Amino acid sequence: MTIEPFALDDVPLYNADLDADGRRPAAVERLKKAVADAGALLIATPEYNHTVPGVLQNAIDWASRPGLKSPLAGKPVAIMGTSVGVAGTARAAEAQARPDVHARAGDAAPGSPRRSGAGEIRRLGRAQP
Repeated sequence: MTIEPFALDDVPLYNADLDADGRRPAAVERLKKAVADAGALLIATPEYNHTVPGVLQNAIDWASRPGLKSPLAGKPVAIMGTSVGVAGTARAAEAQARPDVHARAGDAAPGSPRRSGAGEIRRLGRAQP
């Protein structure tokens, strides 16, 4: 197994007006290609305000569209994180595992990520540097 990190620094805010073949920013095309080429995704994230950071949600927005041609279609995805708090990043993981989040992302439609092991959340709290 090889893990290839992907930085989200250059991914612009989601813009539906640009979400069409030939119109997407280069950074978005790189993101979509990296997701499509991966056998699975491992998302490592901090927790901000009880959920994932806006930068990560933005990347998910770009990668999940268009719904019927999403590179996330059938892709196994795991979310992990840790914090110095007792709950680790449990709320961020739970926010992404909620059925309503996946319904918004088109979970019921073809092109949605596969939610294998849904509900299996592991917590690592009180992490020390």
